[in-house]
Amino acid sequence: MSNRADSRDLVAIVCGDRVRVERDAAGRFRLPSLPDTDGWANPADLVTLAADPSAVIAAPATRLLAEPKTTLHLLVIDRAGPQDNWLPLRDLSELAEPDGVATAILSGLDRHRRADLPDGRPEWFAEGWRASADAWTDDQLSNLELRRAGPSVMIKLWGLSAVLRIPVAGRDNLRRDVYFKATCPLFHAEPAITELLANVIPDHLPDLLAVDRGRAFMLMGALPGADPDAGRRPDVAPAASRVMARIQMIMIGHLAELRAAGAPDRTLDPTLEGLAMIISDSLELDQLTAEERDLIRRAEPWLAEQLQGLAACGLPYTISHGDLHVGNIAEGGDRLVIYDWTDAAISFPTLDAVLLARSATDAHRDETMAGYVEEWRRGFDSLEYEAIWQTSLIATKVYQAISYERIYRAQEPRTRWELGGVVAQLLRDLGSRWSDQSGR
Repeated sequence: MSNRADSRDLVAIVCGDRVRVERDAAGRFRLPSLPDTDGWANPADLVTLAADPSAVIAAPATRLLAEPKTTLHLLVIDRAGPQDNWLPLRDLSELAEPDGVATAILSGLDRHRRADLPDGRPEWFAEGWRASADAWTDDQLSNLELRRAGPSVMIKLWGLSAVLRIPVAGRDNLRRDVYFKATCPLFHAEPAITELLANVIPDHLPDLLAVDRGRAFMLMGALPGADPDAGRRPDVAPAASRVMARIQMIMIGHLAELRAAGAPDRTLDPTLEGLAMIISDSLELDQLTAEERDLIRRAEPWLAEQLQGLAACGLPYTISHGDLHVGNIAEGGDRLVIYDWTDAAISFPTLDAVLLARSATDAHRDETMAGYVEEWRRGFDSLEYEAIWQTSLIATKVYQAISYERIYRAQEPRTRWELGGVVAQLLRDLGSRWSDQSGR
């Protein structure tokens, strides 16, 4: 776990050909900063610091130094505050900041303004994208007889997705929030998959107001619950496990529609191929010791047997959420919604239950597993669920490692630090599992 006290988040706020600066006790120019975020600064906090609600995040967060962790965030604004101190971009060498800050600012601005994005960088980092997203949103609001009641607010914006919150009002003049989401090319099918699921199982999916499958845009109503930002609630996991099981059983009859919507095939054969790839060619193999690499190579036949056993257990393939944890569940009143279907695919059903139970904490883990199994027993009563569960614990780690490897390979290399280390750790865990069971 990272030590946030040893992290620095520098924020370059650019207006025209100037960057906002502060002076330290020695009179040197410094960029504004946010404390203790470990690189994961909240976009809303960045916009607050910029003092301009229309501020645009112009480039992915850049990790400049590993120790102490130093991350640069680049924002562009249209209006400069009269009391601010500004440094011309041509004088960035005067900044009392780590090596690389000036270069990162200038290269980030150049890419943003020319819309000449490197491979793997999503289009929301290009100049003009925010305006186009707002224009699309306004068109959809008009169709819904709603009107914007304030500027869009960035909720999340990174390499995989962009989420905006928009205050709106209707004929009743009551204000409420709607949410815009765009997904990166790797997860381009999320809107289509979400739309299909919402048509089949509307009670447990977000309220979709509009979808643009070609641009991977969604406009959604607010999730149930008084405070969507209140954080994770492990106590919702048992009920969510039952809901997920019911969704999966219903979607067994909609596999052709899922494929047409773009849901990836992550059944046995693609998973075995992915396993071979991460063991022989993962981008994070260099983070393993020679002994750890040898261990995971020797474990591959056993891991393949676990996957083959799960495929033959008697449960059919169906929709897999792929990232099911209590942070992707909203509950309010008598409604429970599962959202963020970014990683959705056609695969083994029980992997979702393992992930959800893992996030449920010890207090709710057993109930979460039991509820999931009870729902599946209604249609598949004679299966040995304890054995299926044990195999799923291993298969889930394989599946996750392949998922993260896919993300790494689709990302711009300079942003891999955001999720870095996950595949390496999963490979270590899988090698240790094989070693423990085989007595090696």
